[in-house]
Amino acid sequence: KTGFNLLWNLIPNALFGGSNSSSRLCKLLHQYPAAYIVLVMTLGGGLVATLSTFYFPKLFSAHDYVHVLSDTSSANKMDQFPKARNHLLPVMVFSLLMSISGFSLGPEAPMVTAGGLVGVSLARKYLKSTDKKSSASMEETLAYCGAAGTLTGFMNIPLAGPIFAMEMTSRGTGISSVAAKSWNAAMAACFAGLVFVRG
Repeated sequence: KTGFNLLWNLIPNALFGGSNSSSRLCKLLHQYPAAYIVLVMTLGGGLVATLSTFYFPKLFSAHDYVHVLSDTSSANKMDQFPKARNHLLPVMVFSLLMSISGFSLGPEAPMVTAGGLVGVSLARKYLKSTDKKSSASMEETLAYCGAAGTLTGFMNIPLAGPIFAMEMTSRGTGISSVAAKSWNAAMAACFAGLVFVRG
């Protein structure tokens, strides 16, 4: 809330509240106040793109989430999910920056990534199985559940959360057969996300 208040209340009030600055940017913003929105969204997107490209090039992303979960040929595909402790904080910071700067790059991808990482980490910690195939299946299900719950809880989209999280991994139209097996669990996670985050 602090970042949102700073970018969308305090700074615009200072710029447009009557103090006329002599800088070219302030004059332009006084003439075209809507340009402030474009400026903030562009700078927010540019900051996230720059940080993720130059400082976090190996960060687990939504592309990796989609690539891993849509792979139907690899039996060890869930081993490609990294540990959440190394990736979760930067992903959440990027999502926060996108949220407060107007969603120019969209908040869904970092939220799906963060939820998937948390789901897989919880499965690895609490649902260990001696059978590798059953462990991978639980990790996959909880990756979908984490993504669906995160989208639902933070964006308040109860039915669209699981559909979006599962539809991302489909190579064609509709939901893939692997994602369809996780539908009930993802729906339960989305409602749990709605209850716990929204109260």
